[in-house]
Parts: sequence; structure tokens; C-alpha cells
Amino acid sequence: MALPDNVPLDKNSMPYPLVYLQSLVDDAIKGLLRSIGDPGVTPTNVTGYTVLYLLRQIETFQSYIRSASYIGDKALDTSIPLSASATYTSPVWSGHQASVGYIEVALKTDQAGDLYVEQSWDGSNWDRSENDAIVAATELAVKKQLYYKNARFRIVNGGTDQTYLRAGHAWSFS
Repeated sequence: MALPDNVPLDKNSMPYPLVYLQSLVDDAIKGLLRSIGDPGVTPTNVTGYTVLYLLRQIETFQSYIRSASYIGDKALDTSIPLSASATYTSPVWSGHQASVGYIEVALKTDQAGDLYVEQSWDGSNWDRSENDAIVAATELAVKKQLYYKNARFRIVNGGTDQTYLRAGHAWSFS
């Protein structure tokens, strides 16, 4: 909305200054919101290729790229046998950052023990822990849904020294 030629710019003599300025501001804001994709009353309605729509697409593609790089991350985390009653603790991973839904842990060893898959919000307080028994000379593969931001696993050996151990992890969507 443009200012008419015959309206003085003096704030004391301008007719309806507050109403007129409000309409100017409203029009400017509406124009800006249209250019970035104001969703209005229906947030899912982003017709056209507005800046907001394109930013959402970029965010979605980044999520796919992060997820794909984590999905391909099938790592052997340790192959060092544990002594009697010893514990291996994996590094801490952020599954939340990868936008994945599950961590998978697979291991094989010649001695019985326990596998713990643990989850944490802050990486230091492990509030969720799920336990599976390790049967000697048998492969164990578990898949645990991620509920927290961080995940790790621990292997607790039984009362006899191991002669071999192989343990690794992978990520999955479902």
C-alpha cells in the first residue's frame, strides 16, 4: 500500500495515522510471510516452491543422507578376548542424530556371559538397559529399539577367560 501524494508526512496532521501505519505494516508482513511460505491455518498446505517449502526439503534430504551413512556403518567394535569377569564397553553413539530407529549388536565368543544394550539422554546416565544372555560358542544377534538419544553396549564375561570374541553393531530403520 503506497502513501497517497496528497497526504502530509507530518505525524500531527496525517489523517488516521495509526490505522494507516498499521495497514502498511500488515501489508508488509503479509508479503514477507507469503514469500517464505506462511502455512496459515493449515500447516501442511505449502503450495508452490516457497522458501519454507525448500528449507523443509533440504532438511528432509539431510536426514536421508545422515541415515544412509549410519545404515552403512556395520562395524566390528572389538575382537579382543576378555579375561574372567571382565567387561567390554563400546563407544557411545548418537542414534538420534542419525534418525535411525534400532541398534543391532552381534557377537560370538567361546564363553558364557551377558550382553547389555544401554541407552541414555546425556551419554553418562544410562537409564535404559536391556540384558541378553550370551551362550558359549553360539552367535548372539539382538535388535533394540532406540528410545533415548545415545546408545552403547557392554559385554560382561563369565568366570572363564575367553579365547576369542568378535562383537559389532549396525543401525537400522526397522
